Amino acid sequence: MAILGAILPVIILASAHGVSAGTAGKHAIQPPATIQATARSYLETLLAHRNSDSGHISSSEVLIGKLDSRLRLTVCDTPLSASLPAGARLSGKTTVGVRCNGSKPWTVYVPAQIVSTGHYVVAKTALQRGALITSENIELRHEKLRNMPRGYIPELESVHGKVLKRHVSTGQVLTAAMLGEALLVKKGQRVAVIAGTNGLKVSSVGIAESDAASGDRVKVRNPVSDRVIAGVVEPNGSVLADTW
Repeated sequence: MAILGAILPVIILASAHGVSAGTAGKHAIQPPATIQATARSYLETLLAHRNSDSGHISSSEVLIGKLDSRLRLTVCDTPLSASLPAGARLSGKTTVGVRCNGSKPWTVYVPAQIVSTGHYVVAKTALQRGALITSENIELRHEKLRNMPRGYIPELESVHGKVLKRHVSTGQVLTAAMLGEALLVKKGQRVAVIAGTNGLKVSSVGIAESDAASGDRVKVRNPVSDRVIAGVVEPNGSVLADTW
């Protein structure tokens, strides 16, 4: 699910895979196995960091594809290096660029596939738009993360109390884009309004002018003065007013 940031350098010496400067010869060809090994080592290093940080991915398998049999690259006289395209995800099909920065530089792109196993949240039953998410209507699965949608959710705790923005079917993977905050304030509702300066706080009652969730800004009308002010909805449903 993760977007790549800084590139982690992974270097494999050609001599470690059967090629050395002394035996390569002037027109020696870089063995494809050394290129594939560089791509594999690079991905496995990135995945080890990602999996240890994520907490919800238990394991990952790297499958390296074949190179074109017609490929003829001059053996590199410096260690090979690898990188991923900007914005690439460490899941599914991808491509690793393996580069020689030696006296006769070249770059070749190695096809690869990453199959990870981990947790993700799905709907137990079909749910309608606006449904409140509870432990009764979602469940956590632990399987291979194949073709997972961007923004999938790996833990139950982060979705409890949210509401659906759209209909979902039974077994459908939940994503962050599908979820919104539950409304704590509804239009016309009487709400507690907290205002104050210099450590002095005053509590009063106002009438909400619109629906709002925790963290939303909402306008509230003073029922006595008819004055309308704005404030932010607190997690307990009260409104922290700018002024009152």
